[in-house]
Amino acid sequence: MLNRNAFIVFIVGLVPLSPAPGVEPRSEDNAPAKDQQRLLKDIVSAPFPLPITRVMDLLEQQIKYIADRERLIIAFNRGDYENALQGLQRLADRGDGVAELYMGVIYGHGHGVTKNHPMAVAWYRKAAKQDVVQAQNNLGVHYTNGQGVPKDYIQAYKWFYLAAAQGNSQASRNRDTLARRMSTGQIGEARKLAVNWIEQHGNDPRYHTQPLQEKVE
Repeated sequence: MLNRNAFIVFIVGLVPLSPAPGVEPRSEDNAPAKDQQRLLKDIVSAPFPLPITRVMDLLEQQIKYIADRERLIIAFNRGDYENALQGLQRLADRGDGVAELYMGVIYGHGHGVTKNHPMAVAWYRKAAKQDVVQAQNNLGVHYTNGQGVPKDYIQAYKWFYLAAAQGNSQASRNRDTLARRMSTGQIGEARKLAVNWIEQHGNDPRYHTQPLQEKVE
């Protein structure tokens, strides 16, 4: 038998993922957040303590799921965009945040499809709302440059701030560079939006991997 908390802690540390390509701009320290959404939903709904047979069944399901996604990522990195697109689209339509990020990369860079910035933004937004750090940074880049969305420095700063708060050094540099183009009032408004986001997400510990800037009143 295994209690719920011990099992969740164990699962969260399971199986690292491949780094995502196409971060705008690229950075060597970017790695996608672990996406355990499907399995965690099963855990929450399951009666505890779990029999060891059910534990093993859940582990097997998650490993197969991650292996399937890794296979698609490898195909993408090989340039096999047709197969990667079909599989990643399937996972993204089911709400997989990492797959949503890759769909944004595919449309943002025209990998096997016609380049489509509005479509890229739509996928990045879905992933960013699941706190996928590269998607947050990429969304900030699109708002900064007005690609697929109207240029909006406040929204760009907010997304850079959130990615930087998860420890993404590229987003931190993007945020600080953008701040030189903004007024004090714009920066204050953007920080409020970012802090409100963090508070609405229950002060997720991922957002405290580096010290946040001062809290905005």
